[in-house]
Formats: sequence, structure tokens, C-alpha cells
Amino acid sequence: MKRKFAVILITSIISILHAKGYPIAWGYIYRYIDGQLVPISGAKPLILEGNPPYFPPPSTNQLFDFESDVSLFTADSNSNASKNCAINFYPLCNWSDSGFSVFDVKFFSINNRNFIALTGQYTTPLQFRFKIIEYFPESQNLSVKLDLNLPWTTRIFADPPFVYVGMREYGIKVVNFSNPESPETLTISGIRAHDICGDDQYLYVASGTGLAVINKSDFNVAYTWSDSGERNYTIAYNPATKKVYLSHRYSMVRIFDASNPPNLIVLDSIISPGDYFDVGAWNHDTLFVIRTPLMGFSLFKEDGTNCGSYEHDYGMIYPYAGIARSPYLYVCWEVQGIHKYLYSAGEFQLIGFFQPDTTWYGAVESCDIIDDSTIVIGADNKGIYILRERSVRVEECVSCKNIKINALYSSGTLKLEVPPQVGLPASIEIFTIDGKRIYSTTLNRPGLQTLKIPLASGVYLLVLKGKNRYAGKFVSVK
Repeated sequence: MKRKFAVILITSIISILHAKGYPIAWGYIYRYIDGQLVPISGAKPLILEGNPPYFPPPSTNQLFDFESDVSLFTADSNSNASKNCAINFYPLCNWSDSGFSVFDVKFFSINNRNFIALTGQYTTPLQFRFKIIEYFPESQNLSVKLDLNLPWTTRIFADPPFVYVGMREYGIKVVNFSNPESPETLTISGIRAHDICGDDQYLYVASGTGLAVINKSDFNVAYTWSDSGERNYTIAYNPATKKVYLSHRYSMVRIFDASNPPNLIVLDSIISPGDYFDVGAWNHDTLFVIRTPLMGFSLFKEDGTNCGSYEHDYGMIYPYAGIARSPYLYVCWEVQGIHKYLYSAGEFQLIGFFQPDTTWYGAVESCDIIDDSTIVIGADNKGIYILRERSVRVEECVSCKNIKINALYSSGTLKLEVPPQVGLPASIEIFTIDGKRIYSTTLNRPGLQTLKIPLASGVYLLVLKGKNRYAGKFVSVK
């Protein structure tokens, strides 16, 4: 059976502009998919000017009490999707703390428990923090398990049960999380750490002036390699080829043979214009690099062959980090949020994105993959978001014809007329303005229906779904 879905334009009244004499309504766009109201990520607010139903006198400084019909449209295209498939991100849950900006996030599991490690800082007063948050997929709850005040924080390497935190010139903080209720910590001193990766026995550390290899068994330095200047900030390990990729801040990635970690061998360098902000393994012998100010990214073979590049047209907006699951690449952007790209035939195609807030001008600085359809992102002043992906294929879309809902809600009772052309059996569903379904029931006859439904004050969306048609209506409850 083909999936039916429609796009719903939800309008909630935010404020009144007395200068123009008109109210302004911000519209949020959702998809109605198989009984769920799913927000379309990154949808820009639609500004409506005019008098909505039951518009109060301009002298009253209140929110509007209104009812209005909702148009449901066929979603047969997506401005940021391919013709065949779109990825719709929607947030499952969010953790944030006032004034806290996230720099890096990593997901890991221990004994069937899920955790998210993150670094970041509070701005007033300036404090660098490392936190571990437990994630409960069943309830979509997040709970802080560990919160450390550190002298500096950079990137994280999660290697359960250990988590390693870079602290620049202050070394590496090692957290043994074998017992999440009582974690143990120690510090590796005498080393500068901007980014960390590793294999079964060794850690590879980007020091800013080169790299260091640390033995996991005793945390002693087994090898160092120096470069001129403070320019080496990100590092990645490819277990398939036992290669280490070290980004040189200006126009270079160095590739090392790590077959014998205490004696790394420099093999080659990939030279391409731009500042290299991130590097990672793509597949067997290929790596990706995030470049700025050219504002894009590229794939390279380890021998330096360029396999494809992408440059955006957003103006002076920079990419920060990425994570790969071939043939997909997730890239974190300044202002533009998290983007997902499909790589095919030497080209990247944008197939989905999520922006934490359409009025927000910060950056999504990091992301990690939780499972095949779930990711976590970290953002400036927005904390972390757990995002679920839903693939929507155009060939599964069907036309949805509009009908009107005649409905009235008063004193805990909803009265509505079910037109026969909707097709029976039908269902009535009620959603909050943020897309959460709070009520659903099946209707087996047309005509006037009376339903006892206690609703708290707020704005709700009613969706009437029959065999043949959909319809939506807003109801404001005082």
C-alpha cells in the first residue's frame, strides 16, 4: 500500500504590528504522514499580513482567539531534494542549557545504554565543560550523567568504555565510563590535543604542531611528528587501510602509514586550495575533507585523486565538520544547519537539511550517527538535538483533495460534521501546534459527531482523514 502524505500549513498568531495595523502570523509547514504530523525541517516561516478570523480590536494587546481552515497540499516536490527521494529530518528531543554552546558531540553505547558525550562552553562567565548525557530512545528523554569543568575543551574520541577529551595545551582528559554511575577520570599531561582518533592499541592526536601517538595500555607517548606552526587541528584513522589523515590548516592533508604506530611513515600529501576544517574516512581508500573559505568539501583517494567536490552558493557561510556513511555525507554549516548529501557518479546532491531555528544565526558545529535513521547534532546556544530521518519518495505520493471541516469546541466537547465524501471509516486526530498527536479515534458514520475531549488552553490542529480525502482545521482553546 502506498504511503499517503500531505503538506499542512500551520499558522499561529505571534504578535500584532500596530504600525501597520495588521497582525503578523508565522506559518510552520508540516507533513501529515501515516497519522503523524511531521515538521519539514528548515522550512522558512511564512509571514501573513491581514485579519484572521475573530480578529480582536487593535487596542487589545492579546493573542488571537481564532478558528480557520487548513489547506493540505500534495508534496510532490522538495526544493532541497532530488526528484526521486527527499530526507525529512524532525527532532525527537532536545537538550540545552542557557548560554551553553556545543563544540563536539559523540554517541556511544555501554551495556545496552546509550550516551552522548559533548564538549562546549558557557560564555558568561567563560567556562569550558565536558558532559555525558544518557539518551533513552523509548521515552526520548535526555539526562545529564557527568559534567566536568575543564581548563579547555576541543574534540572527543569515544572508544567505550573510555572517552577521550582534547584540552589543547592542557593535555587529554580520559574518562573511564565502565560504571556510568561512578565514572573515573585521569589526565594525560605534557601533550597538546586538538583532535583525537585511534585504533585498538593506540591514540593518534592532532597537536596543532604535528601529531602524537599514545599507547593506550599506559598512556605514554610512543611517537611524535612535528610540523611548523600551529596548523594541525583535525585527524582521522581509516582502519581499512591503516592510514592516518592529518589536516594541515592551510591547503593540505598529510597521509601516514600506521601499520607500525610507533613509527608512522609519511606517505603523501593532498594539496588543494582552502583551509581544511575537518577530515574523515569515507570508505576503503577514500577520505573527505571539509574546506573553507571555498565553502565546500571534497573526496580524495589516498593517492591524491580528486573524486568530486561540492561548493555551496549561500554566500560567506562556512562548513565546520562532517561525518560519512558512504554514499552519504553529513555536513555541519554555519547558519544553514545540518545538511545531508548523496554522492553518485562523482557528484554530491543535497537531499535534506535541518536548521534548529529559522531566526537563529549560530552554527551547527558537530554531528554523529546514532543508527541508520537517527543522528545527533550540537549547535551554538541550542544544545543538542536528536534527529530522525524519514525518506519520502515521490512515487509514493498521491493527490489529496481538500474538504472543509465544520467543527466547534466548547467546554470539553468537540462537535464536528463528517461529510460523506470523505470516505468511511474515517478518523479524527488532534495535534498540538508543535506536531504532537494527543488524540485519535475512528468514525464509522457520516454526519454530526459529538466527542468528549478535554483540552488545555492552546492552539490545536484537527485532521479529518478518510479513505478518499484529508482536511485540517485550527481550533483555539481558552
